[in-house]
Amino acid sequence: MLQSPDGMRRCAAAMVLGELSPKEPAVVRALGEALKDANQLLTRYVLEAFESIGSRAVVPYVLPLLDAEDVETKLRAAGIIARAGGAMVGELKKQFEKANPAQKRVLIDILARIHSRESMQIILDVLFDTDFELVKEACQAVRRHITDAGQKDRLVLHRQVVKFMKGSRAKKNDRVLTSCLLLVGYIGAPDARNILLKYSTLRNLGYIRRNALIGLTGLQLTGAAANSVARQMFKYLGEPDPTIVQLSLDIIEKLPLTGSLDGQWRRLLKSKHPNVRAFAVRRLAAHDNAAGNRLMMTLLKHPDSQIRDIAT
Repeated sequence: MLQSPDGMRRCAAAMVLGELSPKEPAVVRALGEALKDANQLLTRYVLEAFESIGSRAVVPYVLPLLDAEDVETKLRAAGIIARAGGAMVGELKKQFEKANPAQKRVLIDILARIHSRESMQIILDVLFDTDFELVKEACQAVRRHITDAGQKDRLVLHRQVVKFMKGSRAKKNDRVLTSCLLLVGYIGAPDARNILLKYSTLRNLGYIRRNALIGLTGLQLTGAAANSVARQMFKYLGEPDPTIVQLSLDIIEKLPLTGSLDGQWRRLLKSKHPNVRAFAVRRLAAHDNAAGNRLMMTLLKHPDSQIRDIAT
């Protein structure tokens, strides 16, 4: 039926095979051959059958669909290839080396779903590419798919990235280092906090610090770790760089801080940065107590209109 000249019969055959999920090589081959001249409807049913079969043998037939104009077809093909796992990384690397820029973006997305050392190494090597958009997509692909990785895989990938960024080649390229800092933050292993804090200090260049702070914004921190990061961020709120200041505020805002910090918020009311003053007022206004209410009354006369509005 898959070879029938009747398109509906071919679709029906693919649907039935999808329900039966046979893994015989002859069935996979027949479905793969049907893809060569398939219309969009038949392609969908064949891919559904491949998803149901779940065999790595389907991948060679699906790879050409990464160039499909139909977005749904392309994404479905990418998902099938990614589920084939680490066994396909060697083939994906060969495809990547001869791919055009658009194809490379699709392949990077697939590699980021696999969560193996081999796939991550290809992504890390991409960080040296002169195509900045490709480098950015590589980092974003890791960010999109890392939530599907288990804690053990995350720890392995974290150690791999850290080792890579400490290598002589990466150390000589600040753009690679900044990308690695983002990856450390996206992967979110327990040790990420200490590494990112190290690169956020004043001894580092501004753009390295900014990427370290961006990495910190993605971490889920609690307890002593959250308070430790907050103490460091408070130190940055007086700096002249408005981006450093805003990133530090973003991090503080996400942290589940413990203990009374009214004294800290009151000190920040004197900040030279309007956004810091506004942030401090919002934190103080969140606590309904006599001292806080008296402070809000005095802030109604503050020269900064934003402060007056929040106090109101």
